[in-house]
Amino acid sequence: MKPVIDDLSSDPTLSSSAALAQALTIRADARLEAAPQDVNGALEDIRRATEMDSSIGRTWRVRSDAEEAAGNIQGAMEAVSRWAEAEPSFATKAKKELTRLSSKLAP
Repeated sequence: MKPVIDDLSSDPTLSSSAALAQALTIRADARLEAAPQDVNGALEDIRRATEMDSSIGRTWRVRSDAEEAAGNIQGAMEAVSRWAEAEPSFATKAKKELTRLSSKLAP
């Protein structure tokens, strides 16, 4: 992934493209799936991706996972809400996910 991200990042016309946002999302997801997890790297990638293109639902879903892995439940909930906005067909799943996450906030 790194060569692809580096190439997209260095190209003036692609450095803020949806293609780069999607590549960063894939890498962030892989970092979360790795053993051991690279939560900080995943957060860096996914925050950059959501800043570049906030319309990609999967990016918000991965951001929710990264924020939760970092212990930022409120941030995870915000990302789930943005996921539901970007992909209304997942509103029911997002609602269930918000319920699950909110239970982590209560002592």
